[in-house]
Amino acid sequence: MARNTSRAEILEGQTIWLTARPLGPDGAVLLRANIDSGELKVYDPKSATPDTPVDTVTLGFSGNPGTGTNCMWTALVTDGYWSVDNIGYSFQFGFTPADFPMAGSKTYRIEVELETTDFHLLPMVWFIKVEERAG
Repeated sequence: MARNTSRAEILEGQTIWLTARPLGPDGAVLLRANIDSGELKVYDPKSATPDTPVDTVTLGFSGNPGTGTNCMWTALVTDGYWSVDNIGYSFQFGFTPADFPMAGSKTYRIEVELETTDFHLLPMVWFIKVEERAG
């Protein structure tokens, strides 16, 4: 399995915020200046075609996360989106149910692949379990 694998649970209809601290092969933290391109893909592992993305987003790197498809910070961030450690994260991407409506009672696999001019990273992977809302 790829490195940087995370698991999370959300309620159906919630906004999802993915955060990570991507590292280069030398262990150095990657920031916005290190990344040339990136892509996010959403997979439904229980579908008839589990290896075909149900959604794909070309990520942006011209501004701060939360603006369009931008996903990388220029420095490490520590705030309420990050509870892993005191070092922080540099990757952040959020999407709402309007961007991609995730059905309840399913687990989705989200893969993010970031590329630099020097190397190609293994994907960061999240497994997001979506709980159906009662009522």
